[in-house]
Amino acid sequence: MAERQRLNDPERGQDLGLWFGISAVLGLAALAARQLPLALLLLVPALALGAAFIWQRFGLRRVRLSRRIEPARAFPGDTIQVSLVLENGKPLPLPWVDLGDRFPAGLDYGELELEPLPEGEDLRFSSLISARANERIEQRCLVRCARRGLYRFGPARLATGDPFGFSLTRRELAETTELLVYPRVLPVSHFGLPAAQPFGEAPPARLVPDDPLRFLGIRPYIPRDSPRQIHWRATARTNRVQSKTFERAATAALALALDLAGDYLPQDERARQDREWAISAAASLAADNLDGQREVGLLSNAPLLGGSRYLRIPPSRQRAQLTHILELLAQLIPYAPRPITPLLLDEARRFAWGTTICVITVAPGDGLIEALWRLQRSGFGITLLIVGTTTFDIPRQYGFTVYRWQADEHVVEPTKLQLV
Repeated sequence: MAERQRLNDPERGQDLGLWFGISAVLGLAALAARQLPLALLLLVPALALGAAFIWQRFGLRRVRLSRRIEPARAFPGDTIQVSLVLENGKPLPLPWVDLGDRFPAGLDYGELELEPLPEGEDLRFSSLISARANERIEQRCLVRCARRGLYRFGPARLATGDPFGFSLTRRELAETTELLVYPRVLPVSHFGLPAAQPFGEAPPARLVPDDPLRFLGIRPYIPRDSPRQIHWRATARTNRVQSKTFERAATAALALALDLAGDYLPQDERARQDREWAISAAASLAADNLDGQREVGLLSNAPLLGGSRYLRIPPSRQRAQLTHILELLAQLIPYAPRPITPLLLDEARRFAWGTTICVITVAPGDGLIEALWRLQRSGFGITLLIVGTTTFDIPRQYGFTVYRWQADEHVVEPTKLQLV
């Protein structure tokens, strides 16, 4: 601790030039007076002070520190590597370098020694090393991702000086590096939903139309075909009326609504876990249905870290949709200050007819149930997944599917995903 305080002393080395000048002048004066012992006594410290002045002036010149996180995207339980690379790109060696970096809390650093920072929940990584001329030094540590979130490493700082302890020079490095840990993605059966058809077997009440942009082939004309569907060139070639055929458009879309409203205290571990499981359920349902080539969108009344007050992702079945959903769910604050009902009713006006709405909630209420009943009467398929220990009763007269799920201690193998 005393050594660390000495390295942080802001007064060190401020008067090096003055003391060097005094020692050198007196030493040269003693040498001129042929007082060799006195000249030696004065010039040796002058040389040490001169060297210290050089290290103070040029110590951190052409010194670079870089940080790498591999991979920068991970799932809970994955192990990532954090690398700090110090490069001394000059002929002057560095007898010592105090390298300090800021590491986020919430990750498992194993046996790595870190100091808690007094001003927040982050941790301080410190390493005292030396670097030869034009040397590159890399320090690595393995970190296990414990839970979802956005983790920021940095800023870092460097300090160095002379081998005699006279000088000290510092540099603050404002650059930070982010690690994004996705929510857990599990088989939907883990949450009590049927693996094959989690939203029931009933087909949409209305057929999904053909997609005119996806030409499939031709076939003989039938009376119900539209005149626009006739393929005139094929008709002329075969002397029989031929019609174009197209691929079906995407099946009815799935709109996931994640409701994280309700009473919540961060120190309530059970409530926090229920909300984390609800986020995991939303991620798992999105992955399962996008894998089945279904359009999936996501809506939540919880805010994002440093972002919008709620989360809205329009339905899509693009390859990057799952990555987009997981990235935003990773940054979701697990508490919503307002109910999801107004947001859901407003968003439902943009849903295609026949869309299936799956609401995942930790605190169902009368307002939400009434809203779901209205949406069901408007032609939407409704499924409700209740996560946690709530005993809220839902009358059967509403007619939509309700699943209840509580967390357990069973180890479940995560779903293997290929993200783009």
